Amino acid sequence: MRGLTTLVALTLCAGTAWAQAPLAQSLREAQIKKFEHERGTMLAMADSMPVNLYRDRVTPEQRDFAEQLYHAASAAVSSRPSRGRGSSSRRASSRTV
Repeated sequence: MRGLTTLVALTLCAGTAWAQAPLAQSLREAQIKKFEHERGTMLAMADSMPVNLYRDRVTPEQRDFAEQLYHAASAAVSSRPSRGRGSSSRRASSRTV
């Protein structure tokens, strides 16, 4: 009876591990697809804004357009799918626009 229980447990574990590989790949593909969509949207926004308005602010406390683009790009880069090179130790918030 104990051997049967062990066999069933090993079979379930092996099946679960095998099923996770395609799931991880599909999640990665979804992340990459989302990242590429966000990249295209950001480039379209940057292209549509006249350059002379990049530094205009509605209120002094608000980010201007260039700062907002930098903020969004920094967030996208820090959350992008890993390419296997390890994580960066630099903080995006310490850089200036």
